[in-house]
Amino acid sequence: MSITIGAKRHRVFLQNPGPPMPDGDGGYTLTWVDLAPAAVNAGIVAAEAQDLERFKAETVVASATKRVDTDYHPQVSLKTRILFGAQVLSIVGVTDPDETHTRLVLLCVDGTVTP
Repeated sequence: MSITIGAKRHRVFLQNPGPPMPDGDGGYTLTWVDLAPAAVNAGIVAAEAQDLERFKAETVVASATKRVDTDYHPQVSLKTRILFGAQVLSIVGVTDPDETHTRLVLLCVDGTVTP
């Protein structure tokens, strides 16, 4: 099943962890690097129990709050985060439901989870 244009009405930014940067106090700060293309269209809905059950067979899923449907991107993983306006979503589940590398369904939680 493909994602229709109308279902992908949200513009989001995909980012992966970048190199750690010195913080000046002897430690390091995590940086984020935009994936290319960084901005993609996605459908964002509240995660339902059905979504969590579907992912359990493939991966360990924390309690997800959002489901994000978008086009396939080979660099998206559990380390990727999604910026949606001022909101940060951490991915806790990734699946290619048709196994055709055309779309992704991502289960997410609100806030940043350290990779």
